[in-house]
Amino acid sequence: MKKFFTILCFAVFAVSSAWAQFSVEEKNKSLQEKVKIGNANMKSIATSTSYQSDARDRLERQRLRKQRNYLELTTSINADMTMYNEAWLDRRGGDNTFTVSGRIFMKHQYNKDKFNVTTQFEGNYGYNRITIEETDEEGNKTKKGNWFKNVDNFWLQSQPARTMNNKWSYSGLFKLRSQFTKSYNNRLKQIDDNVVTSFLAPGYLDVSLGFVYKSSKPKFPIQLTLNPLSSSGTVAYNDLVEELYRKRKAANWFGIDMGKHATFSGGSSINIAFSRNFGKNNWLNYWTNCYVYYGWITNVMNHNKIHDYYAYLRKDAPWKEYDKKKGEYDKWNEETQGTKPTEPQMPEGERPVRAPYHVELHPTVEWKNTFTIKTAKYLTTTLMVNMFYNKAASDKVEIQSQLKLGFSYSINNRK
Repeated sequence: MKKFFTILCFAVFAVSSAWAQFSVEEKNKSLQEKVKIGNANMKSIATSTSYQSDARDRLERQRLRKQRNYLELTTSINADMTMYNEAWLDRRGGDNTFTVSGRIFMKHQYNKDKFNVTTQFEGNYGYNRITIEETDEEGNKTKKGNWFKNVDNFWLQSQPARTMNNKWSYSGLFKLRSQFTKSYNNRLKQIDDNVVTSFLAPGYLDVSLGFVYKSSKPKFPIQLTLNPLSSSGTVAYNDLVEELYRKRKAANWFGIDMGKHATFSGGSSINIAFSRNFGKNNWLNYWTNCYVYYGWITNVMNHNKIHDYYAYLRKDAPWKEYDKKKGEYDKWNEETQGTKPTEPQMPEGERPVRAPYHVELHPTVEWKNTFTIKTAKYLTTTLMVNMFYNKAASDKVEIQSQLKLGFSYSINNRK
């Protein structure tokens, strides 16, 4: 019994000790909850939380540049060689030829909110080597290879725009077209006396204001540019080319009056651009660009000037009848140099302003087509067909076609 009582007392003592330990914690916890600190006991401590990281700022600037700028660069080299031995040439004829050409294309797009600028540049240059037979003064014939430029052109275009909605934008256009080096009209005599074209001789400059429409359909990515106000000009700055035309006693060179270096006209223009990839892995690409310009503003102004001139020459006859009396044009020129008119009589103050002989401007058309077939990762086959018509320079349609196989490499800043 004593043993049992001793065990019971020991158990009660252990439980009471454990409760005392927990009760002390609860008691302290309650005391802590009663502690209140008022605002008067709080002290204001000045702290600085500003933090700057150069690495973070640098990465943010890189992100914005990549988001706002897109840069694409494509280069290609094409070559073709044909060789024959003497037996082949003696029996079947032919020429040993070697052709090499290169192309560079650059496209840059800048986008910020609703404003964007697209700048593009393309240059093509190539030479070919053909065996030519020469005959000296004694009648001896010799054959030798001669290099001659066969491809030379470039164009630079900048088009700023401001977005109106997901399809239409306000836009402006600046485009310059010309060639890099001199061209000769004689393969054997590539000297200054035979220079027919050169850098900016001629050069074509287009400046326009209007609207751009971009299709939102991926399968039909057409871009239409409408420019109600447009100006097209031709510039020519080369003394050697001008001297050649003077020797030919030409009235103008590239549609520019002799002695002058530029001519501009006003009108409207339209540009249609389309580019799309076809097939698995985009092995085929078709790109086309058609530009049409019509100088209706210049035509209207010239008609008004010529109408005054016709009325001055024959006041009683319709002005269109002047075409039957071309001889009177020189007479009118003499009378407007300071001498008084003799027939018909008209007060000197009412004479019309002197106007040149009127030539109506025809639409200028430039249509480019390119088919690119990717035969391997860096090997491409390209078919180009270009058409150009500008009556001021020539009354004939100019057509150029090329079939090229070569090496092509493209990079951009988003890959």
